[in-house]
Amino acid sequence: MNLFAALDISPPRPFPKWLAPAAGLLIAGAIACLGCRLPRHAVFSWPELFRSAAERVALVFVACSATVWFLGLVRQGKSRLNGQAPI
Repeated sequence: MNLFAALDISPPRPFPKWLAPAAGLLIAGAIACLGCRLPRHAVFSWPELFRSAAERVALVFVACSATVWFLGLVRQGKSRLNGQAPI
């Protein structure tokens, strides 16, 4: 047995189920802190206030859902192979 034969002895590490939601929550928090600053002027009408809040919630929601969706695709791709060589 040589060193090249010993490279693929260990089984692949499983992708934890909690990683995608945790990463989505982390990205949502980062987007909320960085992208959702208070505006300069303090007086809003009710429609302006509602529009501003809806834009910020939509931004955080899209960032979180895109992260969870992407990591779900990565997890799905890893579980398909199950240690088999691709054709």
